[in-house]
Amino acid sequence: ESGIIKDTIAPSGLITSPANGLTFTSNPQFTASSSDINGVSSVKFQYKASTSDSFIDMNTDISVPFEADWGGISLVSNTTYDLKIIVKDTAGNSATFFGVSFTYDITAPDQPIITNPASSISVNSDNYSIEGTAEAGSLVKVYSGPSVVGSQQLAGGETGFSIAVPLTQNAFNTFEVSSTDVVNNESLKTTVSAINEDSIAPAIVIYTL
Repeated sequence: ESGIIKDTIAPSGLITSPANGLTFTSNPQFTASSSDINGVSSVKFQYKASTSDSFIDMNTDISVPFEADWGGISLVSNTTYDLKIIVKDTAGNSATFFGVSFTYDITAPDQPIITNPASSISVNSDNYSIEGTAEAGSLVKVYSGPSVVGSQQLAGGETGFSIAVPLTQNAFNTFEVSSTDVVNNESLKTTVSAINEDSIAPAIVIYTL
């Protein structure tokens, strides 16, 4: 004797990509997995800015691998987004899964501000510490021409830096400083005031009468 089994159990689901809390410079891959005792019929993908109350539909995928299609969606830089999937099984039961957010960032940090040297100076030294402030958590790099001659990774909310750089002896030394964020957006470079390294003693002139 055949019978009809009523299925009232919702399917399971999981956002498999991206991992929660990452930062991207392009639309991230958005994928999901799902299972159900009688089969999964569809996975709907949604997203929203974290400051918004409403999720926006993307696409509905009906076959494995379940993946979102960003299509022509343009994200806003320096914005955090929340992701959600709605899974439906063949019996019409549905379940919602979320809890994954990411940040989209294509904006370079502001140029570093140099506080030392405040103006052109002359020193007698093998090196000099360039000081200033930059975006919190960024990598501050000091350039001499195309070459990086010093760097400092700012931790957490730290903004101040002090980077010792070697000086070419008995010459005017020129440097530039940039700030790079966690997704490699690099700021414009700030020119450091000239540092004149002078280790030559003044000449002694003896006059005879």
